[in-house]
Amino acid sequence: MGTGLGEVILGTEGVDPVSDVHDLSQFESLSYVWTCPEKLTMPTISMFYGIIVRMYYAPGEHPPPHFHVYYAEHSAKVDIRTCEVIDGRLPRRQTKLVLAWAELHQEDLMADWELVMNGEEPFRIPPLR
Repeated sequence: MGTGLGEVILGTEGVDPVSDVHDLSQFESLSYVWTCPEKLTMPTISMFYGIIVRMYYAPGEHPPPHFHVYYAEHSAKVDIRTCEVIDGRLPRRQTKLVLAWAELHQEDLMADWELVMNGEEPFRIPPLR
């Protein structure tokens, strides 16, 4: 896909990364990577209820520690330490789901942040169930 906004590279044929997927169990061999124009990559670290959670895989990514969330045409950045939306906007229901998920996985998110700050790939984090 060459949209100018980036491309989704799929490791499993026939999987739609923006579909209403509730867990990552079907993605054992899947490698989602979003490549933006600046050549940074953002692996998908979790997906639930149509929400995609990504974290830049780029050493030196600007503070505060955060992750990116996508839902349909909406996007937002969430501060890992405070579990608050710091940029962008999601619908109310999806915001509540994302913030609840972030609170449950705050330690995992901080561990992933440390990994990407050291140039290592983040781990997937279980979805909200």
